Order: sequence, then C-alpha cells, then structure tokens
Amino acid sequence: MATLAVEEKHRFGSGGVAGLHAKTFAVDNARIFVGSFNFDQRSAHLNTEMGIVIDSTAIASQLGDFFDKTVPELAYEVRLAPDGVHLVWIERIPGGEERRYDHDPETDGWMRFKVDFLSILPIEWLL
Repeated sequence: MATLAVEEKHRFGSGGVAGLHAKTFAVDNARIFVGSFNFDQRSAHLNTEMGIVIDSTAIASQLGDFFDKTVPELAYEVRLAPDGVHLVWIERIPGGEERRYDHDPETDGWMRFKVDFLSILPIEWLL
C-alpha cells in the first residue's frame, strides 16, 4: 500500500474542489471497509450506495496508524460540547497545543444561518 506523503498541512473537507469522499475504517486491525455508504436510513433505503471489505491485517494496521498519527494533524476532531447539546471543533496545532471552536471553523455566518434554517425542516427520517 502506498504511503501518503503530506507536504503541507491541508484540512479534509469542503473547499474549492469537488471530489469523492469515502467512508473508510479499520476493524480490529484485521479488515477495512471503504465505500460510499453512510450507515443511515437514507443510504439504506433511498440511495444507491456501495462498499467493499478488505480482509488484510497489513492494510488494516497501516490504515489504523494513519488515522491515529496523521489524520489528527490534518482534520478537525468534532466532539459533543460539555453542555451535551452543541458541538466543538478541535484543531491540533504542531507542538501539542489545541485550538477549540464553537462552530465549524471553515464556515461563515451566512452558511451557518442557512444550515440553521434548513434544520427546521421535518426530515429527521432521512438522517
């Protein structure tokens, strides 16, 4: 399996370039899943989704190491805030420091307004 070389710190997520995003995870350092399936009701019943399971301890271990060591430097960690209702985004800064945000740091006020407005729609069954 090829090793990912990271020249600069880039965040995963939305940006100026469209692309495919996959759901990828390792299970017990023995197998991995890669696919488009979202593990929700919409994907199970409405969308055409797919994925594959690869049974390989070598690939699963390498993927696990990548997520444990490299991804925290490239992506925000999202957690439930202490109030149990809101979210907090955590950025890992070189040197071990953390920066916390009370909203998605890569959105502006207009984007957050639109998301809040859409959240009033009765579409819970799709989530």
